[in-house]
Amino acid sequence: MTHLCHKPVGGGAEIPQRSTLSGSPHRLRPLANSASVSFRTVLHSFSAACFIAGATDWVPYFRPGTLETMETSVSTQWRGTHFVEGAGHWVQQEQAEEVSRLILQFLRT
Repeated sequence: MTHLCHKPVGGGAEIPQRSTLSGSPHRLRPLANSASVSFRTVLHSFSAACFIAGATDWVPYFRPGTLETMETSVSTQWRGTHFVEGAGHWVQQEQAEEVSRLILQFLRT
C-alpha cells in the first residue's frame, strides 16, 4: 500500500513527499524541484495513459484540438484513444464490459 502526501510547488504542481511502497521515497523530488524540469514533465515521462470515451460523448470535442493535444502531450507512453460504440458520457456504466476489457488491455501492455 502506498501513502502519498503532496506539497505544492510553484505553479500549482504537486510532488510526492513520501511513499511507504518504495525504499527510495524521494526518487522524483530532485527532478521535480529542478529549475529546468517541471513535475508535469516528470509525470509525462514515467506515466502511461490512454483515453476511453463513449462514441456519442460530446466532451472530447468541446474544445477543438484538445483531444489531439492530449494524445501528444499527456504521456510519452500513450496507449490509445478508444471511442466505445453504444455509449455516451457515462461510458463506464453504459458499456461496462467493453470499458473493463480496454482497461485490462491497457494494464497488460
